[in-house]
Amino acid sequence: MKEPIWITGAGIVSAVGCNKREVLESLVAGRSGIGPMRYLRSVHIEFPVGEVPMSDEELCAALGIDASTPTIRTALLGMLALGEALDEAGLSGGELPGAAFISGTTVGGMDRSECYYPDFLANDSRNEYIAMHDCGASTELIADRFGRFGFVSTPSTACSSAMNAILVGANLIRSGAFDIVVAGGSECLT
Repeated sequence: MKEPIWITGAGIVSAVGCNKREVLESLVAGRSGIGPMRYLRSVHIEFPVGEVPMSDEELCAALGIDASTPTIRTALLGMLALGEALDEAGLSGGELPGAAFISGTTVGGMDRSECYYPDFLANDSRNEYIAMHDCGASTELIADRFGRFGFVSTPSTACSSAMNAILVGANLIRSGAFDIVVAGGSECLT
């Protein structure tokens, strides 16, 4: 029989709440997070969406990040959730070099790429955002926010990315490679 793997902390940022308490309250009250687009920047506004109810500027403020710092929404959402999870688990920055961080995503920095790609060749003033399109960039931004992890990886397997991150994390623990793994995912579909 396999030894159990214990989850000691969790963080949630979603269309129905920006932490576990808010999400639980919304679920108990039967509140939906689906509605007209308010915060995402996209030309595709004709469909209802489930978006985190905070602007990028509000996310930056909540995280203490200067609004002029180049970043992507996928990373901001992941940072907020990871902060909650690390706090609940009682993990400090000093413990992270001995831990693995596996963060799944499908779109990485698509929120900025969609806005800036049309004039990418003619206007190179936003290349730092185009460089953040890669899925691994969001994981690196999240990891850098909290300190250096002993191992960082980014599964990108469509809608299963976060679940695959959790499976990779469990396998890292079962193999004995790491005693502590932080695993999950973040997305900013646009």
